Amino acid sequence: MERDCLLNCHPYSVLYRLDTSGVIYARNAQHPSTMKKLILFTFLSLQVCAFAQQKKKADRFDTKIREAEGDLNGDGLADKVILSMDTIAADVPLRLQIFFAQANRTLKLVTSTTQLIEPQYPNGGKYSGRQIPNFEIEKGKLIIISDTGHGQSLHTFKYQNGNFELVHFFKVYWDGKNTTTETDFNLLTGMKTLKSKSLGSEKINNQTKSKVLIRPLPKIQDLVAFENKPYY
Repeated sequence: MERDCLLNCHPYSVLYRLDTSGVIYARNAQHPSTMKKLILFTFLSLQVCAFAQQKKKADRFDTKIREAEGDLNGDGLADKVILSMDTIAADVPLRLQIFFAQANRTLKLVTSTTQLIEPQYPNGGKYSGRQIPNFEIEKGKLIIISDTGHGQSLHTFKYQNGNFELVHFFKVYWDGKNTTTETDFNLLTGMKTLKSKSLGSEKINNQTKSKVLIRPLPKIQDLVAFENKPYY
């Protein structure tokens, strides 16, 4: 359906027609450049709308959940780790970003991943039941403390070779009865130790050691939450 609208562009008043395709047809134009102005106006309006929609989609991770500060690359500046949530997507994913502080007090994004931490509602919208991980920066390393359902795990990353590489993994698992199992995996040396203890006791009931050498070391942006790997 077409409609006529009056556009007041002083000193020129123009009656124009807008059809369903969004094309403007000038009528009774009192100046030869009016048609060009209308076309340009329409084009710019459409471009602004498209840009706004793209920006809105790109900025969906707009809810900050966690933040940690500390020197991660040895330059003495306070770098920043930010965990944010997309509350619009059905599975409610989480994005981890790492920023290096610059000498001019700005932040430079060096790493971003949405697959390291499990979404809040994976598997068709069912709540995972796991708590959102916590973050610590200690002695230049990034430590991620996660809830595994029946215990906790600690992933330690170090910035080296231009990436944040996994250098240590530790996990405590409770079998739901009377036994806890600790996994201590030094990825730098490849030494992996498993210890079983009675609940509430420090006495080791069983201990095994093995050598698992992983090269290259896993990079933080390549890890997927709770994959069947030696470090999950």
